Amino acid sequence: MEFGELNDLGIFQHFTVEEEIGSEFLTTRELELISNRHFSKQLDFIRGRTCAKMALKKMGFPIAQLELLSEPDGQVSWPEGVVGSISHSKGLAGAIVGWKKDFQSLGIDIELRNRVQPKIWNRLFTEFEQEHLLQFPLEFQSEKATEIFSLKEAFYKFQWPITKTFLGMRDVEWQEHGFDTGISSKLPTYRHFTSMYNQHLISVIFG
Repeated sequence: MEFGELNDLGIFQHFTVEEEIGSEFLTTRELELISNRHFSKQLDFIRGRTCAKMALKKMGFPIAQLELLSEPDGQVSWPEGVVGSISHSKGLAGAIVGWKKDFQSLGIDIELRNRVQPKIWNRLFTEFEQEHLLQFPLEFQSEKATEIFSLKEAFYKFQWPITKTFLGMRDVEWQEHGFDTGISSKLPTYRHFTSMYNQHLISVIFG
């Protein structure tokens, strides 16, 4: 699946490769949310919220009237009838949004390619997943590990608005058919895909 197919499904998106972008699209109250954060975290917030507003603009929302504050649990307070997700990594930030009548939730994650090295696998992956990764040639293992990690991150963002369940990395096991978790019965049918953009891996889960 390519990003164009997401558009066909009613998922709107926007990405930026800019590391530093202006805050002209953010309101005073939005900027107050990050007034005490480290400068790099402020930049991530601005990039993410800007991408979200650009994606919402594609849905027909006027940017001048958008204000994306935060819910008590830290999630984005999306406009009524909208679901969405934001992610950022060094060199790329992005957001996806859609109508709640079409999707219960969306999740996106962006990672630098080959980020996940074998020395941290035990913290991130179940024994089954680690055995699966070892089946790949050595030169592809880190890329495949990053893909599974990214899908887990996107899955967490997808499931949280629905279940409000805290999940550790090893609480979720990736299998070819999807994720094996203790909350599957609470979730709608979902689909996933991954795509490469330059040196980044982008994972999306929707349902």
